Amino acid sequence: MEKKVNYNDDDLERIYDDFRTIKERRNLLIEKFVKHKCKDNRSSEYMTQGFSRRISTLARCIDNIFSYLPPENNNVPEDNLRKDAEINLQAFVFNVFGAIDNLAHICVFELDIRKPNGNELPASWVGLDKSNRQVRKGLSEGFSTFLVGFDEWLDLQSNYRHALAHRIPLYIARYAVPTKAAEKYEELSQRITVMQKRMIENISNTEEFWRLAGERKELENAQLDLVHFRPTMIHSFTENAPEIIFHAQILADFRTVEEIAECFLVEISECRKVEL
Repeated sequence: MEKKVNYNDDDLERIYDDFRTIKERRNLLIEKFVKHKCKDNRSSEYMTQGFSRRISTLARCIDNIFSYLPPENNNVPEDNLRKDAEINLQAFVFNVFGAIDNLAHICVFELDIRKPNGNELPASWVGLDKSNRQVRKGLSEGFSTFLVGFDEWLDLQSNYRHALAHRIPLYIARYAVPTKAAEKYEELSQRITVMQKRMIENISNTEEFWRLAGERKELENAQLDLVHFRPTMIHSFTENAPEIIFHAQILADFRTVEEIAECFLVEISECRKVEL
């Protein structure tokens, strides 16, 4: 049976054109952060040891995911490769959220954003999404308006991070069953269940047990001929979580972090110029 193609040739060209630039962009962004002069020592640590490390981790996760599960692959992957890709996706999601959180903390330190009564903001108040109203109020109108354009993306990152930490971890399905093959797939599943029961009944009969095991393997292979691999991630099947094609998503997420980081640098640099 012909396998479902996940990306066409144009998709793959765009994906790999973007992928090949990741390391250079990582290096340029880290260089900007390491060289930036902060007025608060806490900011300096968040810039160099926080955000910069996270950007490096994001780039490495992307490299690993593309190695374990290349975008052009449509075959059902080995379980270990799929699991390694899952682990890197989970690390990627955590560090995207963490990178943005680092930027929020630096804004608070560098712009001296405080509670209305002058006290420091609690850690739970620090962030860049729309729920972090006190932080947004402390930003320039330009940067605050810029962030509004990313509200939906920031909400999605928060959703995935909290699901990963507290509820259901990100999951890559081993394969997908086409609708037209669902009935045949279910029939084979029932036959496999019957075969497994017969194997247990004949566990003391070595010859018969292994003959049945061979038949079960043939049924499992027949099932695999009906399915295809889809490079998607999801964290819950009961919470109406979106199913996301992850190659394109992680590249887009990396670029979004870059874009926010570049505007963030302008924000804290302009503030420092005003003070000087």
